[in-house]
Amino acid sequence: MLQTSPIQFQDFSGGISDNFIDAPINKYKTADNFLITENRKLYTRSGLGLFNIDYAQLPVGNQRVGNLLDMDDVLLAQSGKKLYFDEGSSWGLVGDVLKDITINNYISHTNYNKQLYVASDNYSPMSKVYIDDVGDYQVRTAGMPPLATTPTLSGNAGAGSFIYAFHYFYEYEVGTVTHIDAGPVVQANILLVDEPSVSNITVNSIPVFSNDADEQYDTANMFVKIYRTDTDGEVLYLLDTVTNGTTSYVDSTSDANLLASGQTIYTTGGVLNNDTPPKAKSIHIVNGVMWYGNLQIGTAKLENRLIQSVVNDPDSAPASNYIDLDDEIVGISSYMDRALIFCRHSVYRIDGNYDEFGSGDPLIQKIADTIGCVSANSIIQTPQGIFFSSNTGFAFTDGFKCFNVSNDFNDKYSTLVEIESQRNHICGAFDKVSNRVFFSVQEKDSKNGENDRMYVCDLRWGISENMSFTTFSGTELNPTALIFHNGELIQGDYRGYVLAYREEYLSDVRIDTTLPVTSWGNNAIRYDYESAAIKPFQDTRYFMSKVLFSAKNTSNLSVQITSNTDIGNRIREIKPIRWRGNLVWGDPLFSWGQDVFQWGVQGFVEHQRYFHGDDLRGTYKQVQLTNAEVLILDDDALSTATVDPSAKTVLLDDLQYSWLDDMLGYTISFEHDGYVSEYEILSYSQSTLVVLDTAGTLPTGSGIKWTVNGIPKNEILSLLNITLLVAPLGNTQDRFTPSQLGGSN
Repeated sequence: MLQTSPIQFQDFSGGISDNFIDAPINKYKTADNFLITENRKLYTRSGLGLFNIDYAQLPVGNQRVGNLLDMDDVLLAQSGKKLYFDEGSSWGLVGDVLKDITINNYISHTNYNKQLYVASDNYSPMSKVYIDDVGDYQVRTAGMPPLATTPTLSGNAGAGSFIYAFHYFYEYEVGTVTHIDAGPVVQANILLVDEPSVSNITVNSIPVFSNDADEQYDTANMFVKIYRTDTDGEVLYLLDTVTNGTTSYVDSTSDANLLASGQTIYTTGGVLNNDTPPKAKSIHIVNGVMWYGNLQIGTAKLENRLIQSVVNDPDSAPASNYIDLDDEIVGISSYMDRALIFCRHSVYRIDGNYDEFGSGDPLIQKIADTIGCVSANSIIQTPQGIFFSSNTGFAFTDGFKCFNVSNDFNDKYSTLVEIESQRNHICGAFDKVSNRVFFSVQEKDSKNGENDRMYVCDLRWGISENMSFTTFSGTELNPTALIFHNGELIQGDYRGYVLAYREEYLSDVRIDTTLPVTSWGNNAIRYDYESAAIKPFQDTRYFMSKVLFSAKNTSNLSVQITSNTDIGNRIREIKPIRWRGNLVWGDPLFSWGQDVFQWGVQGFVEHQRYFHGDDLRGTYKQVQLTNAEVLILDDDALSTATVDPSAKTVLLDDLQYSWLDDMLGYTISFEHDGYVSEYEILSYSQSTLVVLDTAGTLPTGSGIKWTVNGIPKNEILSLLNITLLVAPLGNTQDRFTPSQLGGSN
């Protein structure tokens, strides 16, 4: 008898790898719909369900959710130009976050002092969102505009000269805090006139400001501040404040009264102008400084340019505070107290900033010149540093070093960034509780042209070039936007729905836009684990008799183990493992008194399975775990059925019974052909199923026996280990023969 020894797959912290042949045993080819637990085991992800069934879809309807945001612990959802907030019973309308964007545009956003700043890749004027003193949301174009024209001055001849200055002014409340926006200053001179208290000076042609189509200034509450010097002076003092719409002003104030006010213009002493924020694709605030990147100034697009705001005044951006880089800017973020600029082919760090006088010399350091960023929404801040989607892999930087962290699957990653729409769609989120980064991506063959998979990077085992990744997928997993809010991973959907991953959801919601949400059913979470292809013995083949399976008892369980010998040479499914030791509350088919059931049992699900007789020997071995397709229901549990091929219906003969509450996703077979043909269940009622029969092979009549099969819903795999029992066989590889050289035997 051969002496066997165990090979155990029990540490799953290595992550997925393209190079799964001879990989370390803790790595694997696939781990889809799994997370790695703290003790390095695999656990099926939480199910995906509606964030709130009472207001499942945004009011804008069947339209892509572009972004999910957090402002002062309130969840916001953006779709096109509309921004909504979760008010606990419905989606309340914040307003048009930007007037001229569509669902095809991508926004950039950042928070400061309970204000949300938003820009867009179509160079919209930047907006800010805040809650005012009476609790209402407000959306305003950030900053103040310049006066469109310079006012004119007239007065009587005299010996004095005066300088006048003007700027727009706006005061607003964020909660109980008053904020002030002061716009850029324009000046006008008048020479050789009397002092105004002697002979008045008239200010004419004060421009009236009105919003362009893409602007949202509060024009009714904007003011123009007017300043003046004393006779032949240089310091500008506040003269008066007039409402927007005032076109002329008569100055009769004496020099003495002017100086008594003591309030000088904010540019006194050489302070830079509060220029209007530029139109920018990317924005980010760090240390009270707003950085604007990839700009449009006038009609010129300056894709490499950065502008820095006034410190602690994100709405004011002196035009002279600019930096030009050598690469197109994609996004901006920060780590610790340093701004990081992510470009197409490089990454920069900025040390320092300009002061209020435009002095200072921000130091620009290039920290990567071969790694660039493909999507601004993929830039994710974590306590360890910044993760982002680069042109060659998922990448990391702490502001000093920058490298890819997904080198284990470079080939697969390359298929995720082949076309522009794929690159633009990548977004992400960070779970500070579990220390994981989630990236939402679009597979090359995505049926909706939307994101359809997530890559999950586990940070708990350090930052390296080969970090631990698993993946998420599912029929309704189309994350157009991601956010962690109140500890939950929440995703937007291309049909306007907002969904959440929750531990209590053991299946995924099945979205059917033709039905009310209360009638939607569920889909099973389809997990898939494919181990590394291991070679138990370096110089000999193996004899492998059986596999031992161990899982935590988390739910009922149906597991299909598949053996893959010599990397696809022989693939064999082993008899499924089916564990039914738990009571599912409300299960109409549960039979009391079964020996297999023990009330309140915890512990483990442990089974062994033998390999097929033609699959005992080999050189390499992989094992795969997936959901098993098993018997869900049969006529023994309910009753026989009457089948009508013309109507394609299956009616229970005994109407004291009824079909299960959620029959979609399953197939039904009948005794007439030995249960060979499977018919997809399209819809159901209490007594009747409607099925798909394209071949016209349904039986007819009553008293027909049937079985319903499929992948059970509400099952979670908490995998502990897989053990292979293996023994060496000897050198069974082919020996040299002359035929290998083309000669005769």
